[in-house]
Amino acid sequence: MPAWFGEVSAYQQWLSLLAFVGYVPLFLAIAHKNLKSTFWLSFFSLSVQFTITLYWIYVALHVHGHIPPIFSGIITLCLPFLLALKISVFLVIARLVSDRFSWSFFLIAPVALCAGEYFRNFYVFGGFPWGNVGYGVGQIDQFLQIASLVGIYGLVFFVGVVNALFAHS
Repeated sequence: MPAWFGEVSAYQQWLSLLAFVGYVPLFLAIAHKNLKSTFWLSFFSLSVQFTITLYWIYVALHVHGHIPPIFSGIITLCLPFLLALKISVFLVIARLVSDRFSWSFFLIAPVALCAGEYFRNFYVFGGFPWGNVGYGVGQIDQFLQIASLVGIYGLVFFVGVVNALFAHS
């Protein structure tokens, strides 16, 4: 069965490994910035991430929902902004804690990423699990075993730890 009918091909599974280096530029960019810069850098980069991940929202709204193209486009862009806002707030909190207690940002960043993902899925305007980095990594069979032990947010934390280790080294 072709991949576009729901089956995930092998190369698509292994593309998920890019998650293990995908946050490195963001972590490096915001590690020593002030809080305002941290917010805007993380908001911009996460907006791009969610826009790429959620491109299909436009198709669902316009083609299947019969919403005019301009409104479908606006909604498709507003959703990634909202999702990015939630995680950006947690990264700003991580920078604040890092500055306040003189801890390395790279120690706190995985916790912030995991907390941001959890918050965006369950709290204010929550219930939208699409685009969660843990689900992408969970497509790989070897990581499904890990997910069975630690859950999807354990995978998000693991991705954050690996990215923080790469960024710190």
